[in-house]
Amino acid sequence: MNLFIKETGKNYSKLIVFLHGVGSSNQMWSKHLKAFSDYHCIAPDLPGHGNSNQVLWTNLDDVADQIYQLIVDSNHKKAYLVGLSLGGSLIINMLSKYPKIIDRAVVDGAGIFPIKGKDLIKIGVSIISPFLRYKVINNGIAGSLGIASKQELLQFQTDMEAVSPFAFRTAFSQANDQTEPNNLDGLNIPVLFMAGEKEASETKASNKHLAKIIGKSKAVAIPNVGHGWVAKNPELHIEMIKKWFS
Repeated sequence: MNLFIKETGKNYSKLIVFLHGVGSSNQMWSKHLKAFSDYHCIAPDLPGHGNSNQVLWTNLDDVADQIYQLIVDSNHKKAYLVGLSLGGSLIINMLSKYPKIIDRAVVDGAGIFPIKGKDLIKIGVSIISPFLRYKVINNGIAGSLGIASKQELLQFQTDMEAVSPFAFRTAFSQANDQTEPNNLDGLNIPVLFMAGEKEASETKASNKHLAKIIGKSKAVAIPNVGHGWVAKNPELHIEMIKKWFS
């Protein structure tokens, strides 16, 4: 079964692939797709999420292969990649496996250093995963991500109701267990590693480390925000991506 993708823009323009976070869908990129209308944009629903919720989530390696195939099938030789959280973890994997098809990339809120209390957090996610359709659960998660507007909250609830509980807990666990892949040291692919200033110190340290070993890359911390800050300030997120890609 193929992944569901939302495709916008001009087919002859440069390609951007947007990869969402755990529990979300391509809908989290709606404002980005409008802002990048001059590009050819592809935003898939990852396995177990959104309209791909009947596709089995396997592992980061396999899903990275699926994203690679999407790029190959688009007839573009290279792509710009943008990923949040789980999407960022997939990009880190792809930098190791498929560097030749990556032009530039933006990785937000993903890292290769284990965060403090990781195992307890994973247990908590496993406990709540069967109850994602309950508003009290997904409203609590939405609040922690800064999702406040009525429209965005309704979309978040729709996404959480659609996600497979297995995909939610398994993808979350695998992203948080990610370690440094092979072949990153010495790459010369411009990657912007972003994180909220209030995000885990290990994530910010990972960003600095990866920016140091991957040539032409940079690590930045966004002041006064935490994980998933794109929900609070998508305009700034879009502006930073535009500057990085230009």
